[in-house]
Amino acid sequence: MVEFIDPSWEKEYAENLKLSILLGVDSFSFSVINSKNVVLVYHEYEWNLANIQSPSEIISLANEIRRDFLYDAQFVSYTFQIIPGFFTFIPARLFDEHNIDVYLEHLTGKGEDTIAKYIEIVDLDLVIIYKELYFQQHLSQLLYPDKSFLPVFKAILPFLMQQDIHDTHIFCRISKNSLIVFIYRDKFFQFSNQFYCHQISDFQYFILLVCNQFQLNPALETLYIWGDGDEESEVVVSLKSLFSRIKFLNAQWVISPDTKTRIISESKVLEHLLNIE
Repeated sequence: MVEFIDPSWEKEYAENLKLSILLGVDSFSFSVINSKNVVLVYHEYEWNLANIQSPSEIISLANEIRRDFLYDAQFVSYTFQIIPGFFTFIPARLFDEHNIDVYLEHLTGKGEDTIAKYIEIVDLDLVIIYKELYFQQHLSQLLYPDKSFLPVFKAILPFLMQQDIHDTHIFCRISKNSLIVFIYRDKFFQFSNQFYCHQISDFQYFILLVCNQFQLNPALETLYIWGDGDEESEVVVSLKSLFSRIKFLNAQWVISPDTKTRIISESKVLEHLLNIE
């Protein structure tokens, strides 16, 4: 388990604390957030996708998470998000619920028999169609059987659109074994896809593949990133060799300006901060 904790966090009143929960394709994390929207406690559980497929392995992971003191703790509110294993986007005006499985035919892998779901982002005129991975569906049911995990894109896509940048820009969410690439052109959403990476060169390959598809020259582009990694991480260093500049995204605009304590980079907990209530 990865842990960041503010030593004085327990002095906060429980009724002011919120718990944000994020289920990714290769990690599960808790963030305790106070009334100033500052993360006081962060716990993250990581795994290798190849090692979390059987029911016994999923149960073992669920039991490990249940032993976390944050699992049963009481908070004023809770949010549940997921980075689904497969997803695609379609303009809301073109979406037909009866064709929901058809939209994912080009993405879903063999053996993934989970249910296709969708959610609309009204401000962007988009519908997100997605499927959870087998282990994601079962892990969430074991941990929170009565809760619905909403895809992170509902918060992330509007946030990226609001960035004060123009022309075509590349945004990337980096995690242990995966990469999500977003392309915006003059604040209009153009493209997104998730790639599974087994080695450092895979991160480079997939980003260059997208750049080629959109006729972007990495040597002239700024890459905006968040998620795992910092200036010295292996993946980030490898990407610096391709792009003219790397910039870490954060959500400091939601955090009280008089806050002094930072236990963790805002770019690592971006989805948690964007989904606060």
